[in-house]
Amino acid sequence: MRYSQWRAEAIAWIKQTHPGRAHVGAGNAVDQEGFRYLADAGADFIKVGIGGGSICITREQKGIGRGQASAVLDVAQARAADHRETDIYVPICSDGGIGQDYHVTVALAMGADFVMLGRYFARFDEAPGAKVHINNQVMKEYWG
Repeated sequence: MRYSQWRAEAIAWIKQTHPGRAHVGAGNAVDQEGFRYLADAGADFIKVGIGGGSICITREQKGIGRGQASAVLDVAQARAADHRETDIYVPICSDGGIGQDYHVTVALAMGADFVMLGRYFARFDEAPGAKVHINNQVMKEYWG
């Protein structure tokens, strides 16, 4: 099994400890198998993406991950099949790669229900953190 049993145990613990009071998002999945594992474990929504975030080095350092649009499209196909079989709709969140306005449109077009917008909002003055100039780009300090 490629997916940690700990994830399923953590979802079950949260659901048992806080019945009806906590919605559990789980991830991150990049393919149909990952979606099915997390949905079967009881996740209320699935985060999609490995390596697409602005601070993520997983693809470069570990050699794992997948292009964000391909991952969202594949997981959305699994979600559609799961919905047909179970009549339960599990929303998916595109987590990573949203730097420009049109990236939101692409993620939604690929099948995401909502998106993470960390990098997108970090560029604004109102976002917390000091500005840092790196390679002619302005970024915000972060911890991760």
